[in-house]
Amino acid sequence: MDTSQPFWRISGPNFMPPSTKSDLAECLEAIVQIFQLCVDRNYQMNQMSVGKKSREKVSDDIKDFCTKAMFTNSEVYRYNLGRQIERLDFNNVVTQWAYMYVYMCRHVHLVYHVMSSALKARVIDVFRETTNSVCAIGAGPGSDVLGLLLFFRENGIQMPFSEINLLDRCLAWDESWSSFVGKLPRDVARALERTNYHHFDFFNDRLTDYQKAIIGRASFVTFVKSISPVSAWLRNKRWYYHTKNRRQQELSWHSVHSILQCVRPGAIVLYVDNGPNSVHRRIILDSALTLGFKVLYDLNLADVRMPCDSFSSKCKHFMKYMEFRPCSVSGANDALLLWKPFPRQR
Repeated sequence: MDTSQPFWRISGPNFMPPSTKSDLAECLEAIVQIFQLCVDRNYQMNQMSVGKKSREKVSDDIKDFCTKAMFTNSEVYRYNLGRQIERLDFNNVVTQWAYMYVYMCRHVHLVYHVMSSALKARVIDVFRETTNSVCAIGAGPGSDVLGLLLFFRENGIQMPFSEINLLDRCLAWDESWSSFVGKLPRDVARALERTNYHHFDFFNDRLTDYQKAIIGRASFVTFVKSISPVSAWLRNKRWYYHTKNRRQQELSWHSVHSILQCVRPGAIVLYVDNGPNSVHRRIILDSALTLGFKVLYDLNLADVRMPCDSFSSKCKHFMKYMEFRPCSVSGANDALLLWKPFPRQR
């Protein structure tokens, strides 16, 4: 193998996969189905109680809970996210579903857009024989992995992942992920079978050996919208050490630095988050450059529009019913593709 290039570089595909727009539409379809399944279950339970409600009333009650959660999520993510993220309880399934409905498809599309832009810019290529171990940091509902899957499927790789590890502070996402994947088309769901959630907290600088092993196996490590919620805490950290009996102060090498230390040579790190020139960008970029990573791609995104024309009439009707549309336009975002060279290439 020629180690002068990243091991995952590949030659362009030569056949057309299923429509990427259709795949994205299936993601929203699955989220809508989760809501409807919840209504069905609650309606069945209600029929066994004394004060029976109609299915429409049960649906409206659940809608009210979800709408309130959507407004709360939107308020926190729009205003002062780094200092208010603790207001959101992602162990609550309503909060999880509200986040998935409003943001998940947009984040999936952002990842796909960044990877496709890098491919068009000839920063990367695609190699059909390659399978990748993916590790998503602060993964939430798994948008990172879905965005990569859409990108690979469009380029002719239907089963791109040998292993998928999602690290998040809230392991309750696992159940929502399982419900979501179970409602995707079979060919898409098969590509996501080898998925495992693991506990990870940005506030803990020291990784366990188990976490280090997971990160060290990955050929893709992703940080998609995961550093900005904790950037206010990370940027204020300091650590102390002693040198020749003198106490000195430096910027602490926080959990992001600890993660990047574990990334194996030849692996790629994908970063997408609010921008431009944000604190969270500096947090990851400073650590990456200190550790000898190479910046393969640096992209500023503005007003990237998620295609909504392929959404089914069922989903469009549901949006009208909820009186709340999924976020389809991203504001300013920064994207980085970082590569860790092999030792002799530094």
